[in-house]
Amino acid sequence: MFRWTMPNSTQTAPAFNLVHRRSSAQSRTADTKPKKRKKGGSQYLLYPDQAIRSLGSVQQSADFIGKKYITGQRQPINIFSTNYYAPFKLYQIKPVQAEKAAYAIENLIQLWRKYPLPQVLRLDNGLQFRGSGSGKRSLGTFLKFLLNLNIKPLFGSPSKPWTNPPHRGT
Repeated sequence: MFRWTMPNSTQTAPAFNLVHRRSSAQSRTADTKPKKRKKGGSQYLLYPDQAIRSLGSVQQSADFIGKKYITGQRQPINIFSTNYYAPFKLYQIKPVQAEKAAYAIENLIQLWRKYPLPQVLRLDNGLQFRGSGSGKRSLGTFLKFLLNLNIKPLFGSPSKPWTNPPHRGT
């Protein structure tokens, strides 16, 4: 049990930085050193680059960037983002009414009228891309759309955001 006693009027409280230094020094041990971050230290967590390159030379990613609220507006806006990252770089964002497969398909069709179809489309695991979330498992509209165009969908690993597509210009 912690008990607080009031100091006598002649006693002065120690300075805060002194208390902080002493408590910090006690919590540290002699053999611990601050860890230095290695550049590329999480490289093993990413997709294997060589295997991805072998899937196709034209590669693209796509994702919805969630609801964004703008000051002065009551309704949020939804954004669809796409990024060609091999063999050239092209980044595009478009506002859409909702995070639905139909809006992704509509935007990709418009983009593919001007730019080449990718051989690989890298996606996250959103329901709008993969299909049903519960009940009978089936291919969703978006996957059928890609497969009918001979585009290989490449999904990020669930619960590992570092494997998600580089759709935000990275």
